[in-house]
Amino acid sequence: MKKVSQLILLASSAALMSCGGSTCETSNGATSVAQDVTVEHMFVSEQKLGYSNMRPNYNYYETTFVFESLELYSDSTYKLEVSSCTFSALVIPEEGNQATGNARAKSLMSYYGKCTAEVDELDDTGLNITFQTPTRVAGFTFGSMTGNNGVIDTDAWTETMKSEWADVEYEFDESGNKTEKSRKEYDTGEAWLAAHVYTLSDTFASETTHAMDWIEVTLNA
Repeated sequence: MKKVSQLILLASSAALMSCGGSTCETSNGATSVAQDVTVEHMFVSEQKLGYSNMRPNYNYYETTFVFESLELYSDSTYKLEVSSCTFSALVIPEEGNQATGNARAKSLMSYYGKCTAEVDELDDTGLNITFQTPTRVAGFTFGSMTGNNGVIDTDAWTETMKSEWADVEYEFDESGNKTEKSRKEYDTGEAWLAAHVYTLSDTFASETTHAMDWIEVTLNA
């Protein structure tokens, strides 16, 4: 049993991720692109809690915690980071602070690309942000039962990523054991991105509170 305090591991892992982005220019900002890309805005979403009851097929349930952070850079680009961790058998006691749970999975994924940010007509401290299709995906996922596991960076593709981030179809028996049915590998990060096209929903962000509305990340594979 592992304490819920292990959630902080995801936050510390973010420092290991390379930035490689830049910020959206606002509608009343400068139009020239600076030689040195700088962070112009930083926002964070609300936290989300998900719950999956795996019974009756499996004798456990899963609880997932997710939040997003967004950086806008001086060359009209963005970095959206989605952090999540999953526990099973999470127990919150009625008294005391000794919450426990079994760590199941963790993920820290970053999406990079171009965007536009315009000052809201009704709130000059708010930005309406629109994202273009991500041109780079980087991060890691460990512990996923049905998805990919390992480190990925489409700008620095390796043979390990080619194997770990292949499109694999599994089938499961009654005991939960999985068998690989099919596999599609990609020789380059560009090829992987071409087959995994992500769409990011628009968002509103406050420059006063640094809060933003939740950004839906949809895979159009």
